[in-house]
Amino acid sequence: LSSITAISSQEEGMALVALDSSGYVWTWGYGHDGEMGNNTATNNNVLPVEVCGVGQTNCTSNPLSNITRIAAGITHDLAMTSGGIVYAWGQNTYNELGDGTTTNRATPVTATVPANVTGIGGGLYDSYVVYTSGSMTNSTTALASAVNPSVYGQTVTYTATVAPASPALGTPTGTVTFTDGGTNIT
Repeated sequence: LSSITAISSQEEGMALVALDSSGYVWTWGYGHDGEMGNNTATNNNVLPVEVCGVGQTNCTSNPLSNITRIAAGITHDLAMTSGGIVYAWGQNTYNELGDGTTTNRATPVTATVPANVTGIGGGLYDSYVVYTSGSMTNSTTALASAVNPSVYGQTVTYTATVAPASPALGTPTGTVTFTDGGTNIT
């Protein structure tokens, strides 16, 4: 792998997801529940594998592409395009993939998310999106977590930092809402 721009780790580093500068996603490590995203449920991938595109089974010919952000949950992964489309794959026991099912997915599915998504995050058995409303649509939002939870029930603090997008000036106004499976988190 070369030109890696982002990397995220699942629970205790059991699996890793990386984003390269060309917008392709790579995974390696534990993949029992499909978290490799390469249409397999292989337990140990020592070498990185490319993640398949949505609905694809040949990852080399049809990889997931045009990705700008990645995140890892405990046994699932997320990827986002610059247009705010969110993809997810891996374990789906609690609909953490956002596809309205509880079926594990060995290749990415398109998550159902609100419009104007600007950030993603993965938790224990949940996923998060940051989206904008009001005049914040001309802004950028960064999402960070204080802890990558590895124990069920562990408290995690998510912080959304909103800044005006260039060449915008002033202070963005509106609301940043965190949701979990369609439920707003306060």
